Amino acid sequence: MTNYLELGARTLLSRMSQYAGSEVEYLRKSTGESVNLIAVPARVISATYDANGILLRNVNRDFIVDRKWFLNFQIQYPVRNDEIRQTVNGFAEVFLVNAETTAMSHYEEADSFGVAWRIHTKRDHYA
Repeated sequence: MTNYLELGARTLLSRMSQYAGSEVEYLRKSTGESVNLIAVPARVISATYDANGILLRNVNRDFIVDRKWFLNFQIQYPVRNDEIRQTVNGFAEVFLVNAETTAMSHYEEADSFGVAWRIHTKRDHYA
């Protein structure tokens, strides 16, 4: 029996990847394994207060990826401190796989069917 919602999630991911995706390199830091994949970047804006009560605006980047890309790795899910390398406006940027806070996971399912993951990152440096 066809699950039309799962089919819709796969179709949506395919279209997002085709029209809004960009090629990135996912680097597994612990083993040096890497894979080039298509990811849909998403900007996440949050606010926190510093010790003086001043509001700080944080801009991080999430990457929406098809889970199938992780079949290339021995550990088949995102791992903290892995790197995602993306070229943006001619600059090579490095993003660390990491949650913004310890209360949040560093990745989560992007849909109810396990089609895609949303990987939380923060910009580390320019390569």
